[in-house]
Amino acid sequence: THTPLPSFLTQISIMASRTAAVMALAWAGAAAAATYQNPIVTEAKVDLGDPGALYHDGYYYLATSSGPSADAYPIHRSADLVNWEEVGHVFPQWQAKKNPAWATTDFWAPDLQKVNATHFAVYFSAHNAQRESLGVAFATNVTGPYVDIGAPLWSDPTNPQGTIDVHYHASNGQKYLVWKANQNPIWASAQLMMQKLRDDGAALVGQPWVLAKADQKWETWGCVEAPWLVERNGTWYLFYSGSMVNFPLETYAVGVARATSIEGPYTKHPGPILHRCGYNPPVLAGGEEERAAAEAPASVIGFGTGYVPGHCSVLPVEGEDDKWVMFYHGRGYTLPGGGPRVLMMDELRWGADGWPYIANACPSTTAQAAP
Repeated sequence: THTPLPSFLTQISIMASRTAAVMALAWAGAAAAATYQNPIVTEAKVDLGDPGALYHDGYYYLATSSGPSADAYPIHRSADLVNWEEVGHVFPQWQAKKNPAWATTDFWAPDLQKVNATHFAVYFSAHNAQRESLGVAFATNVTGPYVDIGAPLWSDPTNPQGTIDVHYHASNGQKYLVWKANQNPIWASAQLMMQKLRDDGAALVGQPWVLAKADQKWETWGCVEAPWLVERNGTWYLFYSGSMVNFPLETYAVGVARATSIEGPYTKHPGPILHRCGYNPPVLAGGEEERAAAEAPASVIGFGTGYVPGHCSVLPVEGEDDKWVMFYHGRGYTLPGGGPRVLMMDELRWGADGWPYIANACPSTTAQAAP
């Protein structure tokens, strides 16, 4: 026979069952939230290219290019690398507010950084009356408002093609900028340049030097650009993109070089570490051409589909031991001109030889565990 439980035990049993059910739902929700799928951010008719990444106070922030748009550099953020929201612009209504007053159009490749205990900076490029130039603006909050210093940080009078894709990094108390000097003339090689930065981050000091040129077979049309620096275990890694966008579209890819000093010299990995699924660059090391083709998702091999990746930024995952994530943009391979770019992300892993890599050397296309 069944003996009824005392009423208070019955209530405890019911409460325990309800608690277990709630916890199960919470665990299920957490499990669902722990996966992502590329692209991680898309906006209809909005080009989200050239992401610059920053982690601050519990959030990952991504600022992206905006070209001639009235609001310059949209900012998205996420606490979990899964759910993203737009939280404003670096320069809202920049033309009406004359901030920056020297710029005329073409806002590309913003780099959000915390430069000291109280101030954030955005390093960027925009066109002035003569050429694409580098700029900087400061704020006391990561989402702004940012105030430009009133003039370009650097505008190269010797290069009518201009400078672009600026990135900030600090090492052992010294601040640096790296950027792309555009091809001049256009059939020559671009150059990735480095120069020391004044401690307040508002002026360059000394003279620049060359970190890298286009000298690998896959780096077509003399194009190397989008530098991003990372230090790991005493080695410096210079991530960059190569091969001219749209000439043809599918060849744009992400490469990497490394050095024992932030100032170089850098030695390149023999071939890109991230490229379109199904595309085999002219030079890859150790059979990677065949491996990348074999492991790429079957739906994108040889059918002209998928995304063409490029212009990355790399961050360590907060709270994890030696886990890293690469943010980058993707262009739709089948869309005219690639269509509006979208934001993408994949875990960056490290081989026994010390070189970083992305699984399958191409963008993930299915649900992935969040890094």
